[in-house]
Amino acid sequence: MGVPVVSLAGDRPQGRMGASILAAAGCADWIASDAAQYVAVASRLSADPDGLRAVRAGLRSRLRASPLLDEERFTRNVEAALRSIAALRR
Repeated sequence: MGVPVVSLAGDRPQGRMGASILAAAGCADWIASDAAQYVAVASRLSADPDGLRAVRAGLRSRLRASPLLDEERFTRNVEAALRSIAALRR
């Protein structure tokens, strides 16, 4: 949980995984939609070492507050899905 990486959002689920994680963590500005934007985002971020330090300092708390680490919500959603499946089988 140091610093998020720039992600190039692809057109397949595997290529969108990094973008999904970054968006859920509140780092959507680290997502690029094409190669030129990827270079632009990486250049912008690398030119701001103070900004990177701030991200590094706050990333752990940002992730804890995000849906990515909301285990209780995830568990409730899985339980609800299992109940729905069980109801269909009756």
